[in-house]
Amino acid sequence: MEKNQAKQQGKKKRRGVKSVQKPYLKGTVYNAGALKRSGKILLYYIIYMFFFLMVGAALNFKSMLLNVLLNAGAVVATIGMTYMEGLKNGDSDVSVGEIAHVRRESGREVEKADMDRSYHPLKGALIALIGAAPLLLLGLVHAVCAEPQTYTLGTLPGWLDSISAEEVQLPLAYYNRDTSMGMIQVVRILVRLSLLPYINIISTENIQVLLLLDRISPLLMLLPALGYAAGYLRGPVSRSYTHGKIAANTRRHKRKQQKEQKARQSQNKQII
Repeated sequence: MEKNQAKQQGKKKRRGVKSVQKPYLKGTVYNAGALKRSGKILLYYIIYMFFFLMVGAALNFKSMLLNVLLNAGAVVATIGMTYMEGLKNGDSDVSVGEIAHVRRESGREVEKADMDRSYHPLKGALIALIGAAPLLLLGLVHAVCAEPQTYTLGTLPGWLDSISAEEVQLPLAYYNRDTSMGMIQVVRILVRLSLLPYINIISTENIQVLLLLDRISPLLMLLPALGYAAGYLRGPVSRSYTHGKIAANTRRHKRKQQKEQKARQSQNKQII
């Protein structure tokens, strides 16, 4: 039994795709092309905010289990999207670095544009941080200014001004206070749009936990950016597996050609 299991494991290892690493040149840490990618990271954040604005209420359920599962799934999905974007860009930059390395080894000049597009381990983190910086700054402001939220009565609609009966107007005088929206309120709305899945999980009724969420909001808002940075760092690994797949397909094609050639040779022998 043990020998059979060892043979099966050996067959699985032989069938698996082996990674093939190729040398590449490290490029510049940050450049104009990276700035465009930072803009795309910021766009991802804006899309997330718009998405949560549209479907955030639909993700709020009475069942705690559903709340946790669906909203945690939304958080993982947002991080996963930026991770895959970073992985794709890292893989692409490594391929440019490999081409640049071949050019340098052959004695040809490597252009600055190629070095700007080549992979550098720190590039992904800088792209992510600069892209997320505007919203992270809002998160920091919100974290510093956060206070326990208490809900008060709001203003009445204007059509009630036509009611002149004293017995109605006096009880409603409390509502006639001006409630202007300041910059802090705008920042709170923007930040909480980014954190809506977390708010759905803990609910707005838990004031102290909600305050803690506000305090750590910059860290939570940083997660999609960290996803991009982590994906970018996996670029060389992804590229090596791509080379491994190419090598495996090449070997498979050669074996197929050899079998066809042997089959033709055997047929020719039979005819002779």
